[in-house]
This record gives sequence, C-alpha cells and structure tokens, in this order.
Amino acid sequence: MPRQLCLCLVRRLRSTSKTQRYFGLCTRCRRLPTRSTTAKGLRVRTHVAAEEFASRLDASETASASLLDGAAVRLRALLAAFSLCLHHSLLFVRVLLQFYKSSKAQKMAEARSAAALSFHLTHDGVSVSYDQELLRDIWHAFSRGHKRRIARFKNDFVTGIFPASTTSFALTVLLFMAVAMLGLDISFGVVPWVQSHIFYYVLGEGKISHAVASGVCGAIIWFLGIQVIRLSLKMLLSYKGWMYESAHLGKISMPTLIWLKILHLISRSQPMLHSFQGALPHLPLPSLDQTLKTHLRSIRPFYSDEEYAEIAELSEKFRKGIGQRLQRYLTIKSWLSINYVTDWWEEFVYLRQRSPIMVNSNYYGFDTLYEPPTTKQAARAANITWAALQFRRMVERQEVTPFSISPRYKVPFCTMQYERLFNSCRIPGEETDTLKRWDDVQHIAVYHKGCWYRMPIHSGKRLLDPPELQLAFQSIIDGSHEPAAGERDLAALTAGDRIPWAKARKEFFSSGINKTSLHCIEKAAFCVILDEEPVYYDPKDPSKLDRWAHILLHGNANNRWFDKSFNFCVSTNARVGVNTEHSWGDAAVTAHFVEYCLLKDLYLQAYDAEGNTVGSAQVTIVPERLQWELSSE
Repeated sequence: MPRQLCLCLVRRLRSTSKTQRYFGLCTRCRRLPTRSTTAKGLRVRTHVAAEEFASRLDASETASASLLDGAAVRLRALLAAFSLCLHHSLLFVRVLLQFYKSSKAQKMAEARSAAALSFHLTHDGVSVSYDQELLRDIWHAFSRGHKRRIARFKNDFVTGIFPASTTSFALTVLLFMAVAMLGLDISFGVVPWVQSHIFYYVLGEGKISHAVASGVCGAIIWFLGIQVIRLSLKMLLSYKGWMYESAHLGKISMPTLIWLKILHLISRSQPMLHSFQGALPHLPLPSLDQTLKTHLRSIRPFYSDEEYAEIAELSEKFRKGIGQRLQRYLTIKSWLSINYVTDWWEEFVYLRQRSPIMVNSNYYGFDTLYEPPTTKQAARAANITWAALQFRRMVERQEVTPFSISPRYKVPFCTMQYERLFNSCRIPGEETDTLKRWDDVQHIAVYHKGCWYRMPIHSGKRLLDPPELQLAFQSIIDGSHEPAAGERDLAALTAGDRIPWAKARKEFFSSGINKTSLHCIEKAAFCVILDEEPVYYDPKDPSKLDRWAHILLHGNANNRWFDKSFNFCVSTNARVGVNTEHSWGDAAVTAHFVEYCLLKDLYLQAYDAEGNTVGSAQVTIVPERLQWELSSE
C-alpha cells in the first residue's frame, strides 16, 4: 500500500533576521528531509518518492495497480490545479505589491517591505521570505496602537461619568441583581416589564432572564442618575460671583465660600484632565442692546463728538434692522455649541490673518534667569526634551489636573488646548490657514547650523531617556553636515506673508522628497532649535536680556519653524527659551507646560557633576538628515 500523503516539518534554529518557509505536499518517507546549511528557519519541502512509487507500480500485477493508477492520476490533477491556483494567487499578490510600491509617499517603507517580504515558486513549493525585525516592529506598533485606543476609551468613559466612578456603576448593577434574586422589586415594575417584553424571547422566564433584566435596569437607572448629577454640576459651575471677589482683600461672601467648599470636596475625587469638560457652562450670549451699549462705551474715548454721534446713529439702525436677525442666528448657534465664538475667533482672528505671524502672532517665553546648572547644550536640550515628552504622556493619559490655572481655589477651566500643544502645526493656505494635529508621533524635528533632522524619541518599547537623547543631540552638534541649497533659509517661508508661503508649499512641496521632509517637520511632536550663539542675563545690562528676547521672538527669521505649535530654543551656553504659535492655544497653557519642564529639568532630573544628564544610555539612536531638492526660486 502506498504511504499516505502528509506534511514534513523540520524546525531549524534561526541565526539571522531572515526566515524562509517552504510549503508543499510530500509522501511520508522513512527518512526526514535533508537539512540545508544555507536556509534558516522552518522548512516544509515536497518529497515525491518517484522511484519508490514507480517500482511499486511496476512490481504490482494485481487489481490494486489500476486503483493506484487512478489515484495517481487524480493526485496529479489535484496537484496541477493546486499549483495553478497558487501561481495565480502569487501573481495577484505581486500585482498588489507593485501597486503599493507605486506610491511615492511611502517610498521608504516600500524598500523595507520589498526586502522583508518576497514569494518564490519553485519545484519544491512556495518560498516565503520575511524579515523578523520588521515583523517585530509591526507587532510593537500594532500592540502599542491598540493599548493607546483602549486607554483612550477608558479615560473618555471615566471622564464622561465624573464625579461618579466605575465602582459605583458595578455596585448599582450588583445591588439590583441581588435584590431581584431575593424576590424584591425596587424598580416600580420596570424590571418585570423589561423581562417580559425583551429578555423573555431570548432567555425565557428563568432566574437568568430576571437577573439580566435587573442588571440592565440598574445600569439604565445609574446612567440617568449620572446625567442628573452632571447637570447639577454644570449649574454649580455657572456661578460667577467668585470672579468679583478676592481672598487677598478678605472680601468673600458666604455664597462664594460655600461654592468653593463644594469644589474642594469634588476635587478629592481626583478628576482627570477632561473630567469637567462636559460639565462646563456655556458661554453666555449677551443681548443685542447690551452688545451695542458696550461697543459704544468702549469706543467713546477714541472719537470726537461728531464721529461718535455718527457711529451711534449707525448702531441704532443696525439694532432696528439686520441686527435682530443676526442675533437670532447667534442665539441658535449658542444653543448648539458650548462656546459660540470659539471657531469664529480661531478662524478670523488667527487663521485668516495673512500678515506674517512671526511677530504679529507668535510669542516667546524665558528660561529662569538664574545660572543654568550645565553649560552643555546637548545635555540641556536632552533634559528639556525628556521633560516635554513626560508632559505629553501625562496629557495623553489625562493625568494633568484640571485646576492648573487656579490650583488654590480648585476652579476648573477648559482643557481643550492641551490636546493641541503637541503633534500639531499650522498649515498655510491662500485664503485661510488650517490647524492640523497628528496622533502618536514618535519623533521631533531638530535644526542646527542650517540643517534639519528627524530625531526619534521612542525606542519601539519606551520613550528615550535623557542620556540617550543627549547622545543624539551631541551627534548632531558634532556632525559635519552642510545644508543643502536653500535649506538654511527654508524656515523663512514660515516667517513671511502667508499667501506666498501657501503658494510655494503647493508648488514645491506637494510631491517627492520635499513633501516627505516637510511632512517630518510638520508632523513632529515639536521642534528643538540648537542655536549658534550664547545668551546672557545681567541685571546691570538690560541690553543682554533684550537680545535674548529678540532671539527667542524671531531669531534670524530663518532658524525657527514659526508654524509649529512651539519651538524649544537652546543656546550654546545651555540657556532655554520657547517660541510659540498662537492659534492653537493661549499663554496660560504654555506657561504651565514650560514651568513643568523647568521643574523637571532643574530639580527632579538635574545633572551630574560634569554637567551631563543623569543615568546611562541603553539605546543608541541616529538622527536622520532630512533631504531637500530646492530650486533658486
């Protein structure tokens, strides 16, 4: 009898990052497939014992020979059909790979993919080669992405039910189910109705159906109770009397005092960053008469009596005419949004501004005026970058307190702007700019001596530590790269008028290597500028502080990417400052962020006796030099 068809598997030790697998059918033989010294990994080969099979057929003169012939014919037809289907499948896969490779935007990923995954159809079967390192990277990215999604869903759920907790939800559901098991009904007939009209058709009339119906009713009642509590919290936060009273003057009324006590009690629930976001009161809409009255009062000092009388007459015509219709539109918008003016303010005050944002919109922030604890530029840049990444992680996990602006009084404020602090950039447009934000960015952009670099901040499993960042910054400082033609002045495009920059971006940076490099800068978590001159503070010489301020505000007009949410500027003597784009948020958020970074840098992380960062590097990273093809235009 012929041996049954099977698969022969041989496990091979892997000594390289390449693994090959061969798939094929073979007859079961008494010997294992021969080992190969060149192919590493798992091999499945086809062993067709042709000679043995032929000899058995020749030697057999019984009726079984015809059966074997029929079986062999069917087997050969099956193998031929299988090979044909496999061949067409491989052709289809190759067409898909070629189509994928045709995308210029993913050119760098293509090279690795093409080298890491390949198919070969041989007489032994199908050879599949893949790169283990690439698969590990894909797995880490996949698992990290899913962990982030799960954590984001959990945080959004917890903030959505604040001031309640998931524990209260579980206790409520268990209480309803326990009471139902005792034969009591505290739902005023809701549980029996739900059981008879919904779960009866699925689970019947048993105890399980009754328990499930009780749990569902408990969850619904808990949810309704949470909504009542959050509406009450919204009404509580609508109180405005505290704005007109000051604890320093000792004039706090009893309602304000009670209000603050309640906020302190709520703060003990350890709210997350966005816990109060859905409970904040709507921005009140003033009446049309109040708006016009305030407008006239605000402009009165700037106009003569005749001019003021003319404006007052126009205001009255506006009030009796189109003003009433516009007020109705504004009322509807205020009902449908938390803040009826946010999007208009952001668009018409900032994004539609066509003049340069370098000095008209952006602002700057100083380092402490004390002597820095180190004079090494790379070490200070590493510590500041690490502290900023710690703050970004706190924002992503919503670990920043919502009382950061008013920590003493525990008055919550809108925390929307924290989300746009990192991974964001202002994109120029001919009519209006747009503010774009990316998720899960793992690199920063670094500028030094006219050259732009892409520097990783993540090892694949964790954020880089300060010593590892310092080595990367030092390699940039010690490097001998020369800027490409036009690269040194590239950032000047972000400093000028918005329309020329928008046209240049569309014409010269919409494809090819320029698009890829520009995308690296715009998508970066933030920019770190390694300046080429020192800055000083001398209380006896204000000009030094003025010079420092000028450097932070505009630099040379070509060494700051003014469209980025913020640029950390590190001088050669390790002084730090920040240049911030204004459209994404206000200075209160930036001040909180910079104070956190300085506290981490100077007091918590600190430096060793030689001025280097504390610790040792476990991972070595190599910053990537961005490439450009810029014309003289």
